Amino acid sequence: MKKKILLVHHSGYIGGAGVSLFHIAHSLKSLNEKYDFKVYCPTNPPHIYNWLEKNEIETIRANKTPVFFTHYSGCDRFILGRNSLKNIIDIFLFKRSWKELKKVILESKPDVVIVNSMTLFWMGSLIKKMGIKTICFHRETYAKGLFGVRTNIIKESLKKFFDGVAFISDNDLQETGKTLGCSRVITDKVDYSNYKLSDQTNIKMNSILTKDTLKIIYLGGVSKLKGAHVIIKALNRIKNKNVKLIFLQFESEKRCKKLGDCKTAFHKIKLLLGLDYEAYILKLIHKYKLWDRIVFIPAVLEPEKYILAADLVVFPSTEPHQARPLYEAGMAKKPIILTNFKQTSEFVIDGFNSLTFKNGKYKELANRILQLENDQDLYNDLIKNNYHQSISYHNLKTLPSELDAFLSDVLHYS
Repeated sequence: MKKKILLVHHSGYIGGAGVSLFHIAHSLKSLNEKYDFKVYCPTNPPHIYNWLEKNEIETIRANKTPVFFTHYSGCDRFILGRNSLKNIIDIFLFKRSWKELKKVILESKPDVVIVNSMTLFWMGSLIKKMGIKTICFHRETYAKGLFGVRTNIIKESLKKFFDGVAFISDNDLQETGKTLGCSRVITDKVDYSNYKLSDQTNIKMNSILTKDTLKIIYLGGVSKLKGAHVIIKALNRIKNKNVKLIFLQFESEKRCKKLGDCKTAFHKIKLLLGLDYEAYILKLIHKYKLWDRIVFIPAVLEPEKYILAADLVVFPSTEPHQARPLYEAGMAKKPIILTNFKQTSEFVIDGFNSLTFKNGKYKELANRILQLENDQDLYNDLIKNNYHQSISYHNLKTLPSELDAFLSDVLHYS
């Protein structure tokens, strides 16, 4: 008899968690003789929902986006701040969005509920009370915090209220400690078939990119966490005008039109206090006169096409963040430069499959870019080694069997 699974996702935006959700759904679809599954997913924005529907994956519309705990690496706010307190009250006092999800669970009667993020840990105890098995896919790196109270609450909940926890790195597994249920590492995956595109010339990018251009690609959008300002400052340090940047996930023209039109006092205050990060990035580009060296690409579902069209990938994150671009670069046979963090050191090996630089040190990043531009042997070695690592440990083809083994353990765990 088939086991019924309900997958709970927390965001409608395209991102690493969304791609991983799609990979899980795609893998479960290939195991349809053993599992029936549905995905509970937000529709605001509708990007992930539409993507799942387009691929004939049964999806339940979440009218209320599941509330997630905003405390993880890259989102570590002061606990007594307004946003943090509101988030805590919404989750632990009002349990917002739980009523709708509970109704979905009662109607679909799953054997197991999978939450696709550590930030949904708070649902574990509530689902367990319903007598249903729980799984968490642990995708975020823990926030350090001032005293570690919130991080400890997350860890204890994962240990007590989940029958299974899948970690994307051994670092996260070790940092969590022993859980009462099943725990194992299931690394992020990349679909290798998407990186064998024969025609890379169909990518319509600005004419400033010529055959003589060293094309750097940055995938993170206008995000302080992903280090947009770091790569902009590094580009300014490189005086060779033929080194240019493909900047994904941002529509600069729309934002530029709004930049000089501060309609609200709140926006004016944000600009004056330097709290508008988009405005800060655009001002940096204007200050350094880099407009003719950057190509902006809006949100895309197929970043691999742009990676294939580039020469070099950069991932200058400012907080520990799981480095999916490392594996994407590996599959695309492109070298990558990223920030050096202990949390990703099991995958990121400086001088072997990547080059690294210290957090925020844009001058060092610029030097690393120039190093790769001038050292073809190093360039080729990084490509060869990262491809081998990626194909060995992050190939989507292995996910169905890994998922099946994990689910079997959880379902038979008492």
